[in-house]
Amino acid sequence: MYSLAERIILYDESILAAFTQNSVEMIASYLNLDTEFSCSSTINCPGMKSERLVGICKYFEASEYITGHGALGYLDYYLFESNAITIMCPEYSCNEFKHINKNFTPYVSILDFIAHCGKKTLNLFQTSFIEWKDYIKTHIKKEAT
Repeated sequence: MYSLAERIILYDESILAAFTQNSVEMIASYLNLDTEFSCSSTINCPGMKSERLVGICKYFEASEYITGHGALGYLDYYLFESNAITIMCPEYSCNEFKHINKNFTPYVSILDFIAHCGKKTLNLFQTSFIEWKDYIKTHIKKEAT
């Protein structure tokens, strides 16, 4: 993990977006994720916010858009739906692992997982996805009680 973190930190880049992109790609490579990355700036998708996201989904012929929980407060759900794109939310869960300080805390950093579990990190996660409407129904009820 130290070698990976060092390569990430010492990456010579003054633009935060490029630095962040490099760190995500390095971690994905370390974990042997077979994925392709694209920069939205290289795609001609006009608009702002949800309009732009829908354009990017259409560009890649995506029928689903996976978003974090924080975006639920500002996405235009109906714009996505009118373009036949379903908004999906992750339901995270991970297995505990033997932690050096004995206090397991999930979701601190992927580097914490890599430091303790190496390439087996991906085996610890069980993430499922549910449609935004169902996510709001179940999580709003939990927060209200």
